[in-house]
Amino acid sequence: MQYPVASRVPVFLNGFLAPQRTTFEPQRLRWQKFHNCFEFNPYSPEILPLRSRRSLREKSFRNRFGHHPNNSSFKATNTPGSIFRLLSPQRLQDSSIAAHGLSTDTVHLDGIRRGNEAHSTFKLGALGSDLGAIACFFKQPWSKLLPGISESDQAWLLNEAGFTLRALGRLTEAPEPMRAGLEMRVKQKDWKNASRGASNLSELEMTLGLLKPTVQSGVEVAGAVGDGELSVTYADRSGNVDWPRLSRTTHADALHQAGRRAEAVARFREAEKMQAEAQPDYPLLYSQQGFIYCDLLLTEAERAAGRKDEGGRMRDEGLEACHAVEQRAAQTLKWAEQNNLSLLTIALDHLTLGRAALYEAIL
Repeated sequence: MQYPVASRVPVFLNGFLAPQRTTFEPQRLRWQKFHNCFEFNPYSPEILPLRSRRSLREKSFRNRFGHHPNNSSFKATNTPGSIFRLLSPQRLQDSSIAAHGLSTDTVHLDGIRRGNEAHSTFKLGALGSDLGAIACFFKQPWSKLLPGISESDQAWLLNEAGFTLRALGRLTEAPEPMRAGLEMRVKQKDWKNASRGASNLSELEMTLGLLKPTVQSGVEVAGAVGDGELSVTYADRSGNVDWPRLSRTTHADALHQAGRRAEAVARFREAEKMQAEAQPDYPLLYSQQGFIYCDLLLTEAERAAGRKDEGGRMRDEGLEACHAVEQRAAQTLKWAEQNNLSLLTIALDHLTLGRAALYEAIL
């Protein structure tokens, strides 16, 4: 029997991942699907009766965290991300996590995020729960962290807070922690992560329309163009292979959005030269970097399509740009499909081809 698909957002229930209750699917099927997806629920709901499952879960919870899940100090366990509240430094000091020599990093980074995989973000899409976990480390969101956190972890938490706020659409809250994290990375001379932070901040400011330097709350803000340029500077200092290229495309995009087309083209060409040197078999910018470069290259075609009655030189330049972009996007799409790149990369190539075909048809 087929059941309608309902939204199933992961909920952390008494220390274990459980699916939200839905209207459509029976409990047995719902639990079965989630048990097959997530490795860290050790009990099989299909086999154990509900009472035995609850008993084992509570026993394991007590062994891991030092108290019963229904204890008055932990009343809010049935809310999304509630398990993350156990990860604050104050709770870690009093719990069996600390007694077993585990740190906040071990539990949060290794257990929940699974290291660089960022499992909870990119696999589960649990951005709200991620933000709830990060909030545990803040005394005052999103500016003041709890004491006892190393400077490196402080910078990481600030950047993650800004990134997650941005992903959740809370754009006006995101710049403050992002900027604070960037300043800490610069102070620590962690140039790679400083470049990454400046690049993220530049992209956020482009979304907010903050392209040029401004003064906000008495503080001078560099804007998307300025932070993009800082990203390039820090990337060049880092000695990293990829970030000098990636940061240049972010800066180029900011220059393009600010109307400085000639400078943007020069930056993109620098980035593509680096791409050809790093990957001779794939000499063109691809994925998101290739998409924003094609966006710039289609500018003249888009303008000519809006003034199609004028004809002449503008029309010819627009058609030429469309043909060039079509060849570029067709090539990068072929690479993406051959190398099983992300669906986003493939989608962006199709979008570029669609735009070029539209302008060409109008012209």
